[in-house]
Amino acid sequence: MRNTLDEILKIRSLEVYDFYIAHLYQEKRVIPNENITNPFLYPHIQKNPSFEVYKGYDGSYFFTDVETGDIGDCINFVQKMERVSRMIAMVIIDDCILVPISQNLKSEYLYEQF
Repeated sequence: MRNTLDEILKIRSLEVYDFYIAHLYQEKRVIPNENITNPFLYPHIQKNPSFEVYKGYDGSYFFTDVETGDIGDCINFVQKMERVSRMIAMVIIDDCILVPISQNLKSEYLYEQF
């Protein structure tokens, strides 16, 4: 894994939520503490949206829905969205969502532009 568990949970967790649910926000990015309809219930729309992403004391972002009782970190979120195990969710996050652009790729990309 290129991204450490600590990096995924504390530094880049908001990016994971953005990948899946940014389109549900008017600003097209996740706004912490703003309620939206629960993405796990799609296509059902909650009359009183109660799903939110919030920042924990340690800097990690978590999700909760008081109506359904859903709660967890970004890895649990991917588990529920993709219906996979925690290990597979971590692989999805690392390989598909949080793909870092290495210096080599940056160099190749910039070189191809000229």
